[in-house]
Amino acid sequence: MKWILFFGILGILIFVSFQLRSNKKKPQLSLSPAVSSVKPSEEFQDQSRILFVPYWTLEEKVVSDTFDRLIYFGISANTEGIDTKEDGYKKITKFYKLADTRRDKYLTLRMIDSKANFAILENKDAQKNVINQTITLAKEKEFTGVVLDLEVIGLPFNSVINQINEFVKQFYTKSKENKLEFSIMLFGDVFYRVRPYDVKKIAQYGDKIFVMSYDFHKAGGAPGPNFPFSGKEKYGYDFKTMTDNFSKIVGIEKLVIVFGLFGYDWTVDENNHAIKPGVALSLNNAKKKFLQNCEFKNCSVKRDSISSETEVHYKDAQEKNHIVWFEDEESVLKKKEYLKEKGITKTAFWAYSYF
Repeated sequence: MKWILFFGILGILIFVSFQLRSNKKKPQLSLSPAVSSVKPSEEFQDQSRILFVPYWTLEEKVVSDTFDRLIYFGISANTEGIDTKEDGYKKITKFYKLADTRRDKYLTLRMIDSKANFAILENKDAQKNVINQTITLAKEKEFTGVVLDLEVIGLPFNSVINQINEFVKQFYTKSKENKLEFSIMLFGDVFYRVRPYDVKKIAQYGDKIFVMSYDFHKAGGAPGPNFPFSGKEKYGYDFKTMTDNFSKIVGIEKLVIVFGLFGYDWTVDENNHAIKPGVALSLNNAKKKFLQNCEFKNCSVKRDSISSETEVHYKDAQEKNHIVWFEDEESVLKKKEYLKEKGITKTAFWAYSYF
């Protein structure tokens, strides 16, 4: 019995450790000023209407008229309410200079620190502070609505699931009282990796459900596509399966599929196993570094027929092998064709100045 208990506890610790690595938020990308303008192809523009604008990418230029909805990403919170000392809050004015008055603007509450999130979820007064202050700010700055990005790492205990459900419900109710739209962001792999979310319940309280169909292969894990179009047998999960999973639970009229136009560059050993975390790179930088003129030794660039994404192999100046994967316009268009077949018409892009 002691050994059973020991291995049971060990298994839980290993599981939580894996989840911590799997849920690590992608880093802010280092962007080259020379390739930071948003100028997608004409075919790509026609289908692009919603764009996320992270506070760390703000520039003194207006976003392309291609996009009629801009989502500011965004502000953060603690148990006292909105954190007015961090850059996301301080740069709201700069966001308004970037955006013009013709577009709908949405304010994202970035709750991406799991430890801080648990402190808020376990404290009703803290929840009230966060909700009220976010809504007050959204009204004051004339945002059309609020987008909640609540990222929690942990085992799916009923207590945690119920806390999340209640917080989302309260946020939705308060938003509606103030005539604001309320939407929620969810991981694209929420049905694949065990996470403490009741998607069916949460979807009841969202005007839109933004599905983050990116970062399936993370910086701290094994090299692989950003989010493979197909290849469930090879990768364990894929975009087509994700779309079907969400379509069965969430009404397709609520779904907004978010594409991440970025990737990672992993240093690997002779067996193509990562020997350190991958380095994030925007699509703009990937094009400049590998597609326009790859100057690295043994540089091989190809489009993978299974995932539909671009894969690069090369050797650096120190003779270290690298593997790069990234999403681009062509892989996105293939995924959009599948969405159209399923009746899903709303998509968004992560993120401004990445492509």
